Amino acid sequence: MKFNWEQKNTVNVITGVLIFTISILCYFIFSNMKSIISYTANIKYILMPFILGGAIAYILNFFVKFFENIFLNFEFFKKQKYKNIRMLSMLLTYFIFFAFIVLLLKYIIPQFYSNIKLFVDRTPFFIDMGVERAKYMLQNIEISSEIRSFINGKLTEFATFSTTFLTDMIPWVATFATRVISLFLNIILAIIISGYLLYDKENFSRILKKFMIAVFPEKSNRITFKIVKRFDYTLRSYLLAKGIGAIIVGITFYIILLIMKLDYALLFAFTLGFTNLIPWFGCYLGAIPIVIVLLFTSTFNTALWFVIIVVIVSMIDANVISPRVSGKSLGISSFWVIFALVLGGSLFGVIGFLLSVPVFVVIYTTLKEYIESRLEKKGYSVKNPAEEFEKKEV
Repeated sequence: MKFNWEQKNTVNVITGVLIFTISILCYFIFSNMKSIISYTANIKYILMPFILGGAIAYILNFFVKFFENIFLNFEFFKKQKYKNIRMLSMLLTYFIFFAFIVLLLKYIIPQFYSNIKLFVDRTPFFIDMGVERAKYMLQNIEISSEIRSFINGKLTEFATFSTTFLTDMIPWVATFATRVISLFLNIILAIIISGYLLYDKENFSRILKKFMIAVFPEKSNRITFKIVKRFDYTLRSYLLAKGIGAIIVGITFYIILLIMKLDYALLFAFTLGFTNLIPWFGCYLGAIPIVIVLLFTSTFNTALWFVIIVVIVSMIDANVISPRVSGKSLGISSFWVIFALVLGGSLFGVIGFLLSVPVFVVIYTTLKEYIESRLEKKGYSVKNPAEEFEKKEV
């Protein structure tokens, strides 16, 4: 019997070279991790206008489609070229967009800044008042003098720490504002890029699909196109429902807080509207710090009425506003919503916190369809396959 030693040696040599190459590559990556991270950050900074432009174009596309559908209902516009209708729809959309930005810069942001500044200036007083109230309550509780003095010392330390922390936050806020201003040019460039994307979006989509069909197998393309369409539909429904809901909730709370004659009405309304982007319990999360502030700045009855109003508005939003806008629920339980929010927020920050739910919905529904199709191929029902499997074993 003759052995082919040459082939075996060749395999061993190739395996050894691959292992050596991978080891050198891993060593290079780990030894230059800081440089790689810095290089990745530079690429992210370069691509940031395109990322922002894509996000702006995706959001403004709702309004462009809305105006296009309105124009196409008239006979005069049906006779016009579609590109002209697209251009007119874009002009109206960007007019509303820039009008909203001007409204923010001229009216809302200055008032919002004054609310934040006033709140930060008064916070040390609120903390000291809360500490004094706690000390007063301790005097009416029968405990030893050693424990009372220990608690009083800790309360004083807490007040000092909180005041120092808030004082240190002011330079951080100023630095953050400077960074926002430095991104102004990127934002202008992103708006220009979004205009190109909106005007020629069908052409961009056609080029991308042509590339995928030419390079990747047909089966993988069908699956990819299906997942992308599902993600687009889910994200559009989610953003539309939560965006409109957040605006309605924010305006509603702003009016209610003005009627209640509470300080920081705009700050509180913005907090409740922004946290309402989180499904189901977001408004309650935003209400927790507000209730704590109201307990220090107002009476207990005011805080109680505020909690009742939050519950009522949240129930109306969850059962009336969001279902009417989105057309259907998310299709997953509250446990998976919490799981997606925690996972997305911890990995990708605020963006992950906002987009984790629609991404998880797409992954969940895709896996669910795959599992159900596999069960049907094996002859099991979708509802309770475990019970049928156990009966077959018996």
